[in-house]
Amino acid sequence: GLEILYPPRCPFCNEIQELGVSKICRECLNGLPKRVSPFCMKCGKPIEKEEYELCGNCRNKMPEFDKAYPILLYRKKVPEALARFKYKNDRQIGRILIQELGKETMAELKRLQIDGIVPVPMYWKKEKLRGYNQAYLLAKEIGKIIEKPVYKNYLVRTISTVAQKDLSQGERKKNIKKAFKMGKNVVKLNYILLVDDIYTTGATVSACASVLKEAGVGKVYVTCIGIGTDIV
Repeated sequence: GLEILYPPRCPFCNEIQELGVSKICRECLNGLPKRVSPFCMKCGKPIEKEEYELCGNCRNKMPEFDKAYPILLYRKKVPEALARFKYKNDRQIGRILIQELGKETMAELKRLQIDGIVPVPMYWKKEKLRGYNQAYLLAKEIGKIIEKPVYKNYLVRTISTVAQKDLSQGERKKNIKKAFKMGKNVVKLNYILLVDDIYTTGATVSACASVLKEAGVGKVYVTCIGIGTDIV
């Protein structure tokens, strides 16, 4: 099989792993930043006190989606692994992270009555240049596990947004607000799962959710691999 030619490598340290064992080495697994409760009731980020209910971001501006189900904290070795997945075309990373670390999240997603999965779209020129949209790769993997169809062009990115990380929060919101619209001839979905790789302020998925809701979608849930947190 392919595994002999391309033995699985740990997504975090890149060491080759034995076949048939976990694809993440024990040391990296033990060192992973765990998401410990209490969580924000909206986006799932860890928060300091349960009585806060929401994280600072969601308190400051309530996102347009219904609820988010993140898999990992975007800390320690996670950013590096996701950068290899995103920019270096190391496609097995996304698959391994979802299969090995996303079991609880996938079980939660299965309980939602989702009609379809929609990846956060990339601007077409950017996707052409990179050769793939990492959110779509994740969406396909999640679709296999929770047995729901993926609609790649349900949402379209109409403008190439400047890399969000270089902008102030006010600029980000303006930048992202106009970036999405519904695709052509889309089927009517009532409950949608929106997929992205990283969630920082939630501005991107919130802008997507707002377009979906305006088009008559009933509920928009979100899942991502890495979620940022202000708590150290």
